[in-house]
Amino acid sequence: MKKKTTVFALTGIILSCHLFLAGCQKTENTTINHQDVQSSNISKVDENTIVVSEIKSNGYMRLYGEESYFFEGPIPYAAHFLKDTLPDSDYKLNKEDIQYQLEKGYIIKNRGASSFQNSVSYELE
Repeated sequence: MKKKTTVFALTGIILSCHLFLAGCQKTENTTINHQDVQSSNISKVDENTIVVSEIKSNGYMRLYGEESYFFEGPIPYAAHFLKDTLPDSDYKLNKEDIQYQLEKGYIIKNRGASSFQNSVSYELE
């Protein structure tokens, strides 16, 4: 009987110590900084998305964040364009102006400079 009492007492002490240590463990701070949440919700351009900032005769300028880099050759088929690369609103699309076609429109020669023309907004004349 003395042996059982000792085992129960020892088990009680071990469980009490374990409970005390578990209660004293440092808990991780899970508060969220609202400024970080708002900045993460801002629409960001995917790194694989090609944003064309300027069209040159032998290539195009591509945006990477705040910087622009020149790439030689034709513009990729699924590229996105800044408003600066679009022709004037009074421009009429002519077949002779088209240099090549992209997913959402055409690269055209407009007043000596290349620009992007959305194919949805105009029909070919």
